[in-house]
Amino acid sequence: MSLTQAKSEQELVILRVLFITPYVPNSLRTRPLHFLKVLAPHHEITLLTPVFSQEEANEASQLSSSIPGLKIQSVPLSKWQARLNCLSALSQGWPMQARYCYSPAFVETARRLAGSGDFDLVHIEHLRASYVGQELTRLEVPVVFDSVDCISLLVERTLRHGPLKNKMLSRVELGATRRYERRLMSEGGLNQVYATSQEDAEALEQLGQVRPETVQVVPNGVDVNFFLPPPSDLLREPRSVIFSGKMSYHANATAARYLAKHIWPLVRREEQQAQLWIVGSQPPKDLQNLSGKHGIQVTGYVPDLPAYLRRASLAVAPMIYKVGIQNKVLEAMACATPVITNPEVAEPIVGQAGLEVGRANPHQPARFAAAIVELLQDRAKARGLGEAGRALVVREYTWERAARRLEERWAEATSTRLYSTAGQS
Repeated sequence: MSLTQAKSEQELVILRVLFITPYVPNSLRTRPLHFLKVLAPHHEITLLTPVFSQEEANEASQLSSSIPGLKIQSVPLSKWQARLNCLSALSQGWPMQARYCYSPAFVETARRLAGSGDFDLVHIEHLRASYVGQELTRLEVPVVFDSVDCISLLVERTLRHGPLKNKMLSRVELGATRRYERRLMSEGGLNQVYATSQEDAEALEQLGQVRPETVQVVPNGVDVNFFLPPPSDLLREPRSVIFSGKMSYHANATAARYLAKHIWPLVRREEQQAQLWIVGSQPPKDLQNLSGKHGIQVTGYVPDLPAYLRRASLAVAPMIYKVGIQNKVLEAMACATPVITNPEVAEPIVGQAGLEVGRANPHQPARFAAAIVELLQDRAKARGLGEAGRALVVREYTWERAARRLEERWAEATSTRLYSTAGQS
């Protein structure tokens, strides 16, 4: 049943939720943003978030006015305090991620709200806000934790495959992050834990040595009314390839470097007019320096990512390391843009037998390049792959569907039946 179309003989039971994030949800922090967009009009949700600047305070105000029913309470936190928190984490054995947003005022506000009796549930987003959840488990209200990803798994993979400066930081952080997530899982007093993928859920369970299915998978979604296919496949620019994502995120920057250095020259050898667009905010200087060379364009932030995805002939995601579900893949699929990515990236989305995503190992650059060239040259195959990808996303990966799964988990945590027969006493 759609959240917006409850059957006439039933009514939706309204849950009162304190939704705590370590950042103001926005288009780059898309998971909490879309959960709030879908669920706030149907439940009584109060968002509690720190704000690090006047710009973020304005974002929070705009969010409150743009999402019907959502209430927002913010607590100022300076970036200097966040940096000092990271330094103190090193001496106290905390991972910096878990200490970054620490604020006594934030804890006190959360404790006051959660203990008021005005909420059925507290929802905590991300490792950065998890310290608040641990403070609140002493209260009677149920506390659920959306880990999103297994952060220690990401730190471990960064240590093995990331850039040098990230490897150095990961070497310091790995032990502390593992210990912290282990305690959080085994001793945190949380009622439920969520992750975006089965791999991350299993990694968290193994860390905490808890029973299987303790961590529930609540996947990401896509706004399929924003990420739309082009009116005609003829509008796609021939021989154009896109890699998208927030380029300040080290895993994306690493993949972009590898693509440009090891895979793209092999593509250009076969397709001399091929164009590569590296699209995403805050690319490092070395990536910016690639722009204008060998058919590569590095755009930085673009206000309309779907427009680029609709123009591209093909999307690629040669992830050297990753955790969670890759939204860049889902977004390209939603635009009916064919995708080539790692088998381990594709499988959580389409399954072992799925054919909606082309698969190639980026550690075998010749094969990855050959897969790109094949789809650039075989437009019928590329079009079929893109159409099948769009159909899968519309069927399985809308934000409405993901939010409904989260809503059902909330109901379980509060032992509430979401729908009751209308008119019953």
